[in-house]
Amino acid sequence: MRKYMSKRQRPCDHCRSRKTACRIDHAPPCRACALSGKECTFLQEAPPRKRPEGQDSIASDMTTARGTQSPEDAGLDSETAYVDLFSNQLHGHEDGVQQMLYHGSDGLGAGLNMDMDVSGYPFMPNMSPFGSQEAHMSVPNPEPEPGPGPGPGPVATGDSPLQTIDQMEDGSPQVIGLSSDMDPFLLHRYNADESGFFHFKQLSIQSVQSQPYPVQFLTSKPALVAKTREDAADGALPDAQLRMELEAVVSASTGRRLLSLFHAYIEPQYPIFSTEAAPDPGSSPVHLLAAAYAVAFPFSIYDDQLCIDLAYDTPPFAALSRLINLSLRPDLHSPTISEAQTLVLMLIRPFANPLVAEAPYKGSLMGSLAAVAITLGLHLDASSWNIPSWQVALRKRLSFVIYCLDKWIAASLGRPRQLRDDDWVVTSLDTSDRYGTDLTDEEWDHLLFTSRITAILDSALSRLFSLRASQEIARDSTYAPPIVESLLQSFSNVAGTLPQSHGTLDTVSHLSYHYVRLLIVRSISRPPIASQAGQQLHAGDNNALGGNTTGILRSITCDFVDFIRRIKTDATPVFWPPWCPTVISTLCFTLLSAVVTSQSQQEAAEWLSLLQTTRRELRLKATTLSVLRLGLLRIDAIFWRGLENVLCLEPHVKTAVQESLAR
Repeated sequence: MRKYMSKRQRPCDHCRSRKTACRIDHAPPCRACALSGKECTFLQEAPPRKRPEGQDSIASDMTTARGTQSPEDAGLDSETAYVDLFSNQLHGHEDGVQQMLYHGSDGLGAGLNMDMDVSGYPFMPNMSPFGSQEAHMSVPNPEPEPGPGPGPGPVATGDSPLQTIDQMEDGSPQVIGLSSDMDPFLLHRYNADESGFFHFKQLSIQSVQSQPYPVQFLTSKPALVAKTREDAADGALPDAQLRMELEAVVSASTGRRLLSLFHAYIEPQYPIFSTEAAPDPGSSPVHLLAAAYAVAFPFSIYDDQLCIDLAYDTPPFAALSRLINLSLRPDLHSPTISEAQTLVLMLIRPFANPLVAEAPYKGSLMGSLAAVAITLGLHLDASSWNIPSWQVALRKRLSFVIYCLDKWIAASLGRPRQLRDDDWVVTSLDTSDRYGTDLTDEEWDHLLFTSRITAILDSALSRLFSLRASQEIARDSTYAPPIVESLLQSFSNVAGTLPQSHGTLDTVSHLSYHYVRLLIVRSISRPPIASQAGQQLHAGDNNALGGNTTGILRSITCDFVDFIRRIKTDATPVFWPPWCPTVISTLCFTLLSAVVTSQSQQEAAEWLSLLQTTRRELRLKATTLSVLRLGLLRIDAIFWRGLENVLCLEPHVKTAVQESLAR
């Protein structure tokens, strides 16, 4: 019997056309041609067999391998020939089985249900029944597994497509740390595509950096986070509903004007957006828009239209806060850059009541911001990442802003820093980080000055105000003075870069300058504390700084008070950072501390006079500048109760206080 597709025993033309078996007993004609009276011919050539996809490449590789085999492998030719002969003989039987399965309705295939849905079983390859050749071909797999290749997965470089990890629509990236269970050095050996991706069913590994250590992001599909969000009772309301509610509170046209005010008055200090992806009422997340509106509302009087439209309306802070919470909380399960930006805006937003410091709330927000920032890899330097330049610059500016906020919030609230320098790379800015902004030279200089003064503040917090440093200062009176001297010496370089253009940003720069100087000297000019052994701990030592600690403190506080005197009441367009109210209070209580630690009645009277001058200046300006009201309230409360009733005073200090109040 000759099969119609056999190459060694070709069927006749008639049987081939009918695709039937050609049976020849001894010589042609075959049985079918003899019964039908047809001429049994063998003129037509057999059509080429269709190769499954990928087989040509395999055959080509095998041919190449044979052509390049070494002489030692020549002995395998006979074995290869035997295998070829055996496979050729099996070939005919395979054709019969295929015909029964796919062509014969009454064959073996009639008893098999080949419509089984295996889409939910990713471990099952795309196979034909009985493991035919199709099961062994190279077929596309939407969920590849890690390959055993020895080389590292490629990171997109050169002309490779740039990745947009901060603008993904179908996933949220989170950085994979160096101590993670998924070792980044092992992940770097994954067979990533030219964009640095390696895809699984619900997850993707994305490589963005290879040197000096690999950096990858784990990107999760939204469906993977939905269940976790549901279990945490953080179900998100439909975005359309939230946008309708936001539109009812702040119309899109009003929102655009508020965003313009934000760009003019707040963004020069906090450049957390890019011109490539600026907030837009029609597309930005609801929580981001609501937070930006809340920060910009106090400046609505400087807009020609909003000053009239909102003249009789109270800023809708409560409604905006509600929308922020409804929109932000579910997104914290899979944060993006937008969530980090929103938390920054919530942290810098001035509160409706300027007489409340809101220290617990600010501390909690800073903790959430630090956690989200690290999840997004903002503690890393993205300069060498293969992402668009504007994203690199935006990430670095946002990292810098978060770093600065951590230091200033910690100092002003008396809290430990949450970000450590050995785990946070971007602590300053350079010229390339200006990309994607339209900041003026003056505004950029302000940011550079902020970078320098924040570095000094961080050093002071670490070396003078950390718990371990405070223990050393208590045990050893010679510990702090050298540190204070070196920190004050660093101000000689910073003072030369202090902005002098008398613009609104200069006010904030000068305030930060005076505050950090005051904070440093205050560490060695504190009232004494008597221990059980009779020792005095934390005692102010006038001999600490060349025998003139008191003189240096007086010079610094006088400069600070003079700065407050020179603040103009028309400086209301200034956006005051969240640490400013407690900074004013720090000045007042430092002066009060100097009164208590005075060594003579005359010295106490001089310090008390300076304190009273400060109170008068604050009282004159507090009505217009609400940022001054918290410090004034706290120091006034001491005088309201009476200094003698609140503080334990030395006799000469008590006399000076009584004489001062009697005038």
